[in-house]
Amino acid sequence: MLPEVKLGGPSLVMLAAGVEVGTGVVLIAAPSLFSTLLFGGELGTAGTAIARLGGIALLSLAVAVWPHGGTAPVSALRAMLLFSAGCALYLVSFGFRAETVGVILWPAAVAHGVLGILLARAKPDGGTP
Repeated sequence: MLPEVKLGGPSLVMLAAGVEVGTGVVLIAAPSLFSTLLFGGELGTAGTAIARLGGIALLSLAVAVWPHGGTAPVSALRAMLLFSAGCALYLVSFGFRAETVGVILWPAAVAHGVLGILLARAKPDGGTP
């Protein structure tokens, strides 16, 4: 029998931050690959620079919200909720308006949406309502 996994506030923030660390690293290392996979198109010089700055921002966000001492501050939950919900809404909007999308656009939109819902229900002390 598998142990029960609690996905309360700190665990969810850690999960969300960990995913964004990976995303940030990919944006810094291979921004055109990320753009192709997510949006279905290449980046120009300016787009590559903006993507890399976005990767640096994601790494900074992850460090700022990482839980300490078994709890996640309310501000960390709010920050990751705003980020996840905003990403979900933008990705869905882009997906419906764009002529082409990348292979990970819809999975990313769903993942951000689900994570946003879970973060909205989470408590900073690790419990769930």
